[in-house]
Amino acid sequence: MRRDQSVILRVSVVIPTYNYARYVPEATDSVLAQSIDELEVIVVDAGSTDKTAEILRAFGGQLRDIRQERRGLSAARNTGIRAARGQYVAFLDSNDLWLPEKVSTHSTGVHDGASREWGSGGE
Repeated sequence: MRRDQSVILRVSVVIPTYNYARYVPEATDSVLAQSIDELEVIVVDAGSTDKTAEILRAFGGQLRDIRQERRGLSAARNTGIRAARGQYVAFLDSNDLWLPEKVSTHSTGVHDGASREWGSGGE
């Protein structure tokens, strides 16, 4: 059964980071530049000691910035999942980028009933 194409899929994008102040702005910008509007951006800062926190504050209300102690990548992702409000959760490493149609392409696949992976890599 096909879903109504007008249904908007709300997606929470979790970006875990640790001491990647030099990369996290571009990663975040690549999510904010997506061709769909219904995105929640959650950046989980796993105890960075560089300027990551300062850089994330500059995004203001465009993202949710969660700071926690350093407990590893999996713990940061799990924190992001718990904070997510979206119907779907996607992950982006803070030193990676998404093309502007990434979420739209995957959303179409979900509407069509296709099984797709939503993580970094493999489009």
